[in-house]
Amino acid sequence: MSEIHPARDEELIRIARIETARFEDPWSYPEIKEQAGTEGFFYLVSADGDEVEGYIGFLVSGDSADIYSLAVKKECEGKGIGGKLLEKALEFGKEKGVKTFFLEVRPSNTRALTLYIAHGFGEYRRRKQYYSDGEDALLLKKEISA
Repeated sequence: MSEIHPARDEELIRIARIETARFEDPWSYPEIKEQAGTEGFFYLVSADGDEVEGYIGFLVSGDSADIYSLAVKKECEGKGIGGKLLEKALEFGKEKGVKTFFLEVRPSNTRALTLYIAHGFGEYRRRKQYYSDGEDALLLKKEISA
């Protein structure tokens, strides 16, 4: 049975493995470990026993939060894990006084874009040729009600 909880130190290497498998320009394990030790930065994981199925990483700063990364292992896709992680992060942020969540996503990442839109995120800006391959970045935000 899967459970979502704050990442433990021993789970950070599993987060790094998923990050490397899922992204073209992944955060490294040392970067993830450093982020996890930063005040206001949180990693939540969905785990079934020792298996980390997915994670979300976000930074809370004042009344806003930036989602840095959300990924689910390829073999765990289609189980609603990404949505559950996002919902938990939104709840967690609200408890911390967050009023607005921000993130960036590639327009070609239709799976992620669909997830974010389904959870109330909307585009507020586009960064032209943001990624190293020349693709734009969509900047999304979601206002959290009290």
